[in-house]
Amino acid sequence: MCLITVAYFIIAVLFGAEFLKKNEETFMLSLLLMMLTALPACLHLGPNYALAAVLGDEKASLNPLSPVLQHIVRVTLLGAWLGAFVIPLDWDRPWQEWPVPCCVGALMGYVAAHATAMIQVAIPRYITSRITTKLH
Repeated sequence: MCLITVAYFIIAVLFGAEFLKKNEETFMLSLLLMMLTALPACLHLGPNYALAAVLGDEKASLNPLSPVLQHIVRVTLLGAWLGAFVIPLDWDRPWQEWPVPCCVGALMGYVAAHATAMIQVAIPRYITSRITTKLH
């Protein structure tokens, strides 16, 4: 978990986050991203397969929950990345300061990923249950 937090911090700095002035804010964003992406994978798959699931490795594809967790990781990180688009706009609002838009985008991506994952899992299960009840 610590390594993933450091990796997210380094990636944020490489994407343009200020290293010397706002390193605490960047670290908090990295910690939030770790809690939204790596922590659920570690809790559901165990520490041996969590990193493989987050990175999309084929080793974790043996677990049926792995594709759902990979989807959640991708959409959460996409939300954080899309949230950064409002930072350079010259509106000078407090919610535009680093890393607030990225945190909000990550949280919105996390919620959207869970909603779509629920739909992807629930609809086939519902259809299967309806078919089996009609056969009996």
